[in-house]
Amino acid sequence: QNLGIPAIYSYDASHATSTATAMDPTNLFFDIVLRTGGSQIHQAVVQNPDVVTLWIGINDIFLGVINGAVDKE
Repeated sequence: QNLGIPAIYSYDASHATSTATAMDPTNLFFDIVLRTGGSQIHQAVVQNPDVVTLWIGINDIFLGVINGAVDKE
């Protein structure tokens, strides 16, 4: 099953279970894709897949690039 949700943050992959618990509460794809089965990571583990493709984190970086934010750490 495809658990892809566009424009999410890394935190959401393991913590968000719905639009209400997502970092971006306007992203309705959480409710459409996850339904009530837990986070993306939880649902992926339950499926016991042979192969997993994961691309996460670009939105965390991209937001800072767009806004010109500088992380001093």
